[in-house]
Amino acid sequence: MDIIYNYMSLYYSGIYDLPRNILIALLIAFFSLSLLIIFYFSIIIKRLIYIFYKSRDQYWTEQIDQLLNMFLSDIDEEQITDPVAKILSEFRKIPLKKRFIKHLLYQQILAYHKNFTGNAAEKLKELFLQLHLEDITKNKLMSGIVQLKIRGIMDTAQLTLTEFSPIVEQLLHHRSSEIRIEAQAAYIILNKAHPFDFFDEVKEPIQDWHQLVLLDLITRLNSNELPNFSRWLSSNNRSVIELCLKLIVHFQQYEAIGRIVDLLNHPDTEIKHLSIQALGEFEAVDAEQALLDCYAHETVEIQAEIIKALGRINSGKQLDFFMHTAALQQFEIAFEASKALIASGTKGIELLKKYQVQAPPMNKQILNQLIG
Repeated sequence: MDIIYNYMSLYYSGIYDLPRNILIALLIAFFSLSLLIIFYFSIIIKRLIYIFYKSRDQYWTEQIDQLLNMFLSDIDEEQITDPVAKILSEFRKIPLKKRFIKHLLYQQILAYHKNFTGNAAEKLKELFLQLHLEDITKNKLMSGIVQLKIRGIMDTAQLTLTEFSPIVEQLLHHRSSEIRIEAQAAYIILNKAHPFDFFDEVKEPIQDWHQLVLLDLITRLNSNELPNFSRWLSSNNRSVIELCLKLIVHFQQYEAIGRIVDLLNHPDTEIKHLSIQALGEFEAVDAEQALLDCYAHETVEIQAEIIKALGRINSGKQLDFFMHTAALQQFEIAFEASKALIASGTKGIELLKKYQVQAPPMNKQILNQLIG
């Protein structure tokens, strides 16, 4: 023992006798080695934990999938027996008091529900409610985490959980634009009687990408249940007017033409642009004079859009106007006017051919391209 003690004493005393810079280097090396060992050790621990949770979740997911497949195989159109009542006792044997198992069941039912329609989807929703999984949805809706709240709104809409409509309605004016868009989309699905009432109250702008999402959702609804979207063309929210104009055109609501004509004097350029496009889409002959009246005091871009709309209306009454504008030295206007004359038929083409001989270079180039 004394020998070992003496040896260690000599060893440590030898270290202390080393120069200071070597001692510092040794300490740094020892510290770095310790950190490296801890780092690799933590990676191994995390990997083992990951493997454990993955195998655990995989096991319970397989058990849940087996029960769900058994449940769905019992569903038929005649519905002699209630498949929910039949399978419920089997699902209750699963230890749902464990939070992770309950959440796995929640996710799997939603995944199956998303891929089924009709009676199967209804029965999956009934099973979801019988197992009281809607508590998870409510917790998500009430969460302070944005992504969880959004997930809760989407789950509510997917299963049409109308009992959560008041919560979704409160989120229509949330400060987060992502939450607002999901809440508005969910509101349309949950409120069958008056799905578009939120248009009356929405204050924040509905962004372009948001409008696309709503357009896609609304176009999948039963068109017989849709309102006349012209009622919101007087909204104080510019984006609501834009969205309603797009919906009016998509659903061919010709009765809105008079209200669209009123928007030709709207101060917002984009609304004016969409209104002119809509009148052209509807080939609204009654709107010709209104379009001509606002032509003179508009920008070149709007003037070109007016000519394009008049060309689509193609009443045959505006040949002189088209000829006059086709001779102007503004490319956009001359191009659209020349196209309108060609679209008007033989008379318009004859007028262009006569003009082509004496047309300035730019106009001649347009005519050569179009007529040629």
